[in-house]
Formats: sequence, C-alpha cells, structure tokens
Amino acid sequence: PPGFRPGQLIVGGDLGHQLAVTRQAVLDLWRVIVTLQQQGRRVGLMGVSYGGLLSLLTSLRASGLDFLIAIAPPTNIMGMLQKKGGTLVRGVRRGIGYQRWDVADINRVCRPLVPGCWPQPLDGGRIALHAAMYDRFVPRHSIEDLAKLWNARLTVHKAAHYNLALSTRILPDVVREVCAFIDVA
Repeated sequence: PPGFRPGQLIVGGDLGHQLAVTRQAVLDLWRVIVTLQQQGRRVGLMGVSYGGLLSLLTSLRASGLDFLIAIAPPTNIMGMLQKKGGTLVRGVRRGIGYQRWDVADINRVCRPLVPGCWPQPLDGGRIALHAAMYDRFVPRHSIEDLAKLWNARLTVHKAAHYNLALSTRILPDVVREVCAFIDVA
C-alpha cells in the first residue's frame, strides 16, 4: 500500500502474518499449476528471493512439475531469525519490539517455511538453486545446505543479493537450465 516499501509488511516482524501471506501465496500458485496441468500443459517453477521460497514451498505440494529453479531463496527462516545480526533479522526484530525469542517457539512457528524440513519434491537433477556469494539477506550456506540435502544443482554467483535478484545477468544461465530441463537444445 502507499507509504510502505516493497515487502515491508510481509517481513515486518509479524510471524503470524508472514505465515498467512506465504500460505495464501502457495495456495494461489498451486491452483495455477493444477489448472495448467489440467489443460495438458507442462509446468516448471522459477522464483527469485521470496518468490524462490514460494516456488520451493509450492513444489512440496504440487505434483508432476518439470523442474524447479530458485534464485537467492531464503531457505532457512529459522536459522536466519536465530542469528544476532543481518539486515533482515534487524528489521524483523524491530518489528516485534526486540522481545526475547524462545528457540523452540521459533522452530515450531517457522518450520512450515523451511523447505529442507520436508521430503524432497522432485529428483535432485530437476532442481537448480542459485546463491549469491556476498548475500547479506539470505545466508549462502543455507542454500548450499538445501542443495546438498536434495542433491540439487547449485550455482554460486560472485554477487550480492540484489545483484542476483534484480539483475538480468544470470538470465542466460537460467534460460539454458530451463531448456535443458524441458529437453530443448
């Protein structure tokens, strides 16, 4: 809405709101996938940053996906919130008033948002993850951990989060991946 920055209300410290927003986004995307598949279309998912997380989470619900590509996705919200610093964590802490968090509560509330807590949705060869080496928002190691857990393709780019998420420089790489996934040479 007017007066707010993009994403400010999504990641503002209200974890209940965050869960509700994410749940609705996954349900909406899942509905689109089912509709397209019912029309006989092949479907793959690709998302960037929060969209990458939504793609990962939706892939856990949807069946019959051709591929999954996630670029700089926040793959471990629990781990991010338990850290003492970081741009995103400082914003969330400011939003909830710097109250003390119980680690067990964080883990319980955030578990639905952590793709690695759930069974792998596709064969690892059909999943490509991209991480930014100098990312101050999304810890690279969390994407690397998910890639290892799911045996997925991993590309680490010498970039920061915004350079990777908002730049067209990786588009040729992503286009090649999509073509390889759908067997177009």
